Amino acid sequence: MSQEPRSLKTAALKVASTVLASTARVAAVFLVLGVTVVWFFGRACACGSADRDKAYQSAMRSDLRNLASAQEIYFSDSLRYAASLHELDFTASERVTVALTLTSDSAWSASASHPGTSAECTIFLGNIESPVPDAEERQPTCEETR
Repeated sequence: MSQEPRSLKTAALKVASTVLASTARVAAVFLVLGVTVVWFFGRACACGSADRDKAYQSAMRSDLRNLASAQEIYFSDSLRYAASLHELDFTASERVTVALTLTSDSAWSASASHPGTSAECTIFLGNIESPVPDAEERQPTCEETR
């Protein structure tokens, strides 16, 4: 009879060590998977930043085109371009800052920026020097500033 409890103890210890070994393997697998997932999403976020930058620049270009349309409408009514965004009742997209950088009755230029990108976009219209070399009139142009 003393033999049975010892064999039960041995069997129980073998089962326990097998379970612990299996648990350790499972934990190691989850650790490797976790590190892989973190690495993958870290890389995906890095790639996504270029997409975000393009989206911010797209929003800035769109706002500058909308500003150009508002200036054209204002000019057709007043025979001059507006000197302020307030005169145009112009509102930029969320987190986009648009500023008129030069204004006259016959010409204007503007810039747009977004805190999520280091690029700045500009546009101009009329007989003034382009704020960006080789830029075309009425066409928003974006350049990295930092």
